[in-house]
Amino acid sequence: IAKRVLPLRGFGSVTVNAMKAKPLQYKTFKEDVLPDFIGQTDTTALRKLINLQHKYPIQYIMKGKGKVVAQDPKPGVPLKKVTTITLVLE
Repeated sequence: IAKRVLPLRGFGSVTVNAMKAKPLQYKTFKEDVLPDFIGQTDTTALRKLINLQHKYPIQYIMKGKGKVVAQDPKPGVPLKKVTTITLVLE
């Protein structure tokens, strides 16, 4: 699949090989459900919690420091039903 390209600033014509590629299939991401915080650092989880607070009236509690070990409620719960998110860190 080669096509000719017009001269660019006096360099003559160039043959460019183009490949057709499928677009990447990204994981489906739903904004209206609670994400999975387990395994994330405290700063990364805090950034995500603050971004969630801009969209939903959510309070959060973080216990400990390090990486997130457990969370309540579980991931996948609709954010409209969540009022408080508790993250337990190492």
